[in-house]
Order: sequence, then C-alpha cells, then structure tokens
Amino acid sequence: MPTLNAGGSTAMVNALNDAIDKGEARKQWYKSTNQAYYRPWIILMTDGEPDDDQNVKLILISHANLFTQVDCILL
Repeated sequence: MPTLNAGGSTAMVNALNDAIDKGEARKQWYKSTNQAYYRPWIILMTDGEPDDDQNVKLILISHANLFTQVDCILL
C-alpha cells in the first residue's frame, strides 16, 4: 500500500475553480447529447490550510449560485 505524505502548498481556490469548470463542462456535454445526468458533486479533501494568497471564502461566495446546481462537500 502506498504511503501518503503531507507537504507543499495547498492551492484550494485553484482546485475549486478547476472542479467547477470541469463539472460545468461535463453538464454541458450531457445536455448537448440529450443525456440524463445527476447533479455533480465536488469533494475537496486537503491536508491543511490554504496558501496565504488563496481566499476560499471568496470563491465560495462568488460561485454561490452554482451551489444550487452542484453539491459541494469540503473536508
């Protein structure tokens, strides 16, 4: 079994932006191909605090309307 080690930086805002973009792109693909789909989930798991320049609250507030369309779980 692999060993996981915590270290380095934690770019949470970048991770959330990427997840939101990928979720939206996938939803648009399902819509364009007339396929049914479930509400996407975003699960963010981290080993620590965000980097100093990462304002996670700001990203959550700026995308508040999106969270009526995407389930987001922050661990």
